[in-house]
Amino acid sequence: MVKPVMAAPSKTTSLWSRLGLQATKTTKLPLVYSTKARKFAPSTATLENVAANRPIAYWIFGTAAMVGGMIAVGGATRLTRSGLSMVQWKPQGSLPPMTPEEWEAQFEIYKQFPEFQQRKNMTVEDFKGIFWWEYGHRMLGRTVGLVYTAPLVYFMLRKRLPRELYTRFAVLFSLGAAQGGVGWWMVRSGLEEHGHEQLKKRNEVRVSPYRLATHLGFAFTTLGVLLWTGFNLVAPPSRAAMTREMISPDVLKQVTRIRKILGHVSTALGYTILSGAFVAGIDAGMAYNTFPKMDNQWIPDDLFVIEPKYKNFFENVPLVQLDHRVLALSTLTGFTGVYAMARRKHIWNQLPQQSRNALNMALGAASGQVLLGITTLINCVPIPLGIAHQCGAIALMTATLWSQHTLNFAKPLKKAAQTAIKAAPKTL
Repeated sequence: MVKPVMAAPSKTTSLWSRLGLQATKTTKLPLVYSTKARKFAPSTATLENVAANRPIAYWIFGTAAMVGGMIAVGGATRLTRSGLSMVQWKPQGSLPPMTPEEWEAQFEIYKQFPEFQQRKNMTVEDFKGIFWWEYGHRMLGRTVGLVYTAPLVYFMLRKRLPRELYTRFAVLFSLGAAQGGVGWWMVRSGLEEHGHEQLKKRNEVRVSPYRLATHLGFAFTTLGVLLWTGFNLVAPPSRAAMTREMISPDVLKQVTRIRKILGHVSTALGYTILSGAFVAGIDAGMAYNTFPKMDNQWIPDDLFVIEPKYKNFFENVPLVQLDHRVLALSTLTGFTGVYAMARRKHIWNQLPQQSRNALNMALGAASGQVLLGITTLINCVPIPLGIAHQCGAIALMTATLWSQHTLNFAKPLKKAAQTAIKAAPKTL
């Protein structure tokens, strides 16, 4: 019988250690965590082989970072009013205009669509400025697709993908493929003559806020699935199962409750992000640029002036902004409550270091995001602050998912995890 051993610690602290995701000497680990014993692990790829899965984790986290960049560039494209500058959709890719004649031809195509009627003083040079934002956004999207698909094929051919995640990888591929179509579906709403009803009344040519929210929702869903997959790769179920064994039953019961509440807060965060898409879609951030009151009122008038009434929640500026304020502050309150519950001494002292790190980061990100949102609002949404606010949502979502994942030990043990922990050596 081979005696499991631990690899010698590196002189330099790795990224995994700094994040609290790497095992320490005191952690009880299954056989596959040992460098030498890993030779005797089953050849079939599995989540439990953390070292073998590390390249896959780098790939997934790298793709997630690029998706985050896509969301940020998409926000900049919207804030600079660049999203309708490319009026044709070529999924196979296209080169940008190269010569003055090509730029003039592209500009003439743009002039045929409704948005130009609001920009009749625009020159070719002005057009280039908005064109490059949209072109960059689309090309970055295709690059993300390549960065995800090429390694996926490689790891599949090498049989390196953990069998537990086959469905997850297929879902990610489907989300990425669909997102391009959803993006064009959104852009097309701004190119159509009739436009969106409420925006038309305000004599504005914009994409449909409903389609904008759908596009953003797809992006954040893709980001969330990527992050959760990455966390699964660096912290597999057996680690959560073994952590559970080291927590007292009373504390475990309370942590289970904390994790459940954090799940509700995460849902509220999702609604807040989507409500932000509607704020952006109808330019609700350009009104009521005061805080905490909305101008001189706590609750503005004219909240329900559109028929049918439910449309006010998505198309009426005062109610859309009020919704976003209430959701944002409620979400921050939720994070604060979760943190206060976890900080109780008898709980905090038993939480793994990565859980403490993640909860600290989540509360900090939530607080910073609310402050950034208020600053953006009272300054009438300058482009740099608007982009920063969108990036803040990415950071907050990342910290929230990390927090949830580090508390996975509070979930009831599944049969596979129970088997893994029973098979693992008691000491190393």
